[in-house]
Amino acid sequence: MSLEGLITAMVTPLKENNQGIDYNGTVNLLSFQEKIGIDGLFLLGTNGEAYMLKENEKIDFVDTIIKNKPSNLPVYVGTGGNSTIDTIKFSQIISTKNIDAISVITPYFAKLSQEELFAHYELIANNVDKPVILYNIPNRTGNDFSDELIKELAKNKNIIAIKDSSGNLEKIKSYISITKDLDFKVLCGSDGLMVEALKAGCAGSISGTSNVIGKLNKMIFNAYNTGNLSEANLLHNHIQKFRSINKKVTEPAVIKFALKFIGIDVGNPRLPIQPVSSSLKIEIKEMMEYYINLQDTLKNQLF
Repeated sequence: MSLEGLITAMVTPLKENNQGIDYNGTVNLLSFQEKIGIDGLFLLGTNGEAYMLKENEKIDFVDTIIKNKPSNLPVYVGTGGNSTIDTIKFSQIISTKNIDAISVITPYFAKLSQEELFAHYELIANNVDKPVILYNIPNRTGNDFSDELIKELAKNKNIIAIKDSSGNLEKIKSYISITKDLDFKVLCGSDGLMVEALKAGCAGSISGTSNVIGKLNKMIFNAYNTGNLSEANLLHNHIQKFRSINKKVTEPAVIKFALKFIGIDVGNPRLPIQPVSSSLKIEIKEMMEYYINLQDTLKNQLF
């Protein structure tokens, strides 16, 4: 398992009125991601509305992806929750699937000590058969990993990486520094830091915008990997337009409507997240026209 490069934090296509997973939408979005040439799929994360889904829906979604994906495409699945025991049980279920690793977000609402977080992750890692990716997004969960905790958890052979979505480049650099002598990878979960995180030593990026503009993000990686840093920075500037619109409402409302604009209907977010307003739809359409016009400048088909 490479666990590197451009990994899409995939949205979950949903039917209306809580009627479950949209299988056609899932297959269509998966096909679009294949054409991009992404290096992996990250399922059931923040953009995947994992916190909104029933357990059977999560299993159905994972099964649909596994059934239809290319055999060489790595898949990482979010299994985290508040309860250690429930997280272990669900992680064990998902670990029976043909996936590459599970990702476990920190518990939320309860403000936990570093000792409690350590015990939580050690129990999970020692009771599942798949490798574990830590998921840090403290502005959503209220819990954060200290450098010391990461260093200790990274010593567990079944804990292989962390996805950091703190938006803090210095934190990413620190995680990389303290685990440099261990078999452990740091992945950037903030699209705005993509290039700087790669420069700092991140193994890759788990990207929400790649649901829609993944080809542009893949071009950023290609430029960086071939040593063309100026081109990577220039291309990275173009994703900021998407990010600025995406921040106006709750994720993944903008991503889901933008996908519909290019012919991939993945439904609306699940309530209480609202679909985008009529005025924001106009902004998103203008944004997508910007990217469509950008294709001519880049001489590369984005959609």
